[in-house]
Amino acid sequence: MRFSSRLAALLAAATAASMLSACSTSSSAETTISTTTLDLPAVSDSDRRQGSAASGTTQGFEEPLDGGALWDNTTEIPQAERPEPRRNLIAPEAADYFMSLGVLTPGAPIYNGTNGGRCSTGHFAGDGQRLFILTAGHCGDTGDTFYYEDQSGSTVEIGQMVKKARNTNTDSINSADIALIEVSNPAAEVSTAPAFNAPLAGWMSLEDVTHKKPTMCFAGSAGGAACDDFIDRFENQGLFTFGSESVPGDSGGPVYASIDGKLYAVGVLSFGNYDDYTGPETGAMEIGNTMEQFNLKLYS
Repeated sequence: MRFSSRLAALLAAATAASMLSACSTSSSAETTISTTTLDLPAVSDSDRRQGSAASGTTQGFEEPLDGGALWDNTTEIPQAERPEPRRNLIAPEAADYFMSLGVLTPGAPIYNGTNGGRCSTGHFAGDGQRLFILTAGHCGDTGDTFYYEDQSGSTVEIGQMVKKARNTNTDSINSADIALIEVSNPAAEVSTAPAFNAPLAGWMSLEDVTHKKPTMCFAGSAGGAACDDFIDRFENQGLFTFGSESVPGDSGGPVYASIDGKLYAVGVLSFGNYDDYTGPETGAMEIGNTMEQFNLKLYS
């Protein structure tokens, strides 16, 4: 697909753009996945419970939820307290909500204990045995340790970044920007429910999002929550833009498509903002290729 003039302007301005957090940006000759072998304690079945996992889906969106393994100490968060996904939603006050929860949940803050950066929790996915947070790649490097703060303000270790997409073109926003943080600490308190008051029906490919052009919603620990129109996708690397404002600290937060009262996980926050011809634009990295490459299921 050919770049629009708007995206050409975005790329021309990329060297002046800043990523949404103070976390470091990665590099390699082309998009690759780096891994770290971790010596982590095994978690027995007694330390897990059965949860629900939404399979990836592109057409029909009616695949049933099936079982998967989640941590035993999963916290329920009242659905009504989350913002409603609707077009032209601007809810900066939602940042206070995400900051005050004190559990790992989409949109809540996470901290890089290695480089001191802060990002937001993205989508939860797993392979039935291991649980991961999908977040932005520039939030850290493989081997970095992450933590969150509970309601008392105490730090709780999450685990390490175990996989990361890398690209050498660090001066351009047109680069892969996604990573997996493993939730390896059984004491971590988790709520995998979506960040908005709507059911999570699955995940959607960027191709389908580009075709359908639905309302896009994001949640972050600094900017709160917002929903607006899908704008465009980049030629490659899985990046796309939509018309919402985000701020530093939102990086890695979940991005959803809102269709007929249901949510579909599409990406994680990557960059912003650009006051373009049509107003502010925020960029995100799609999750579909990562979900398929590692045979992951999305948890809800």
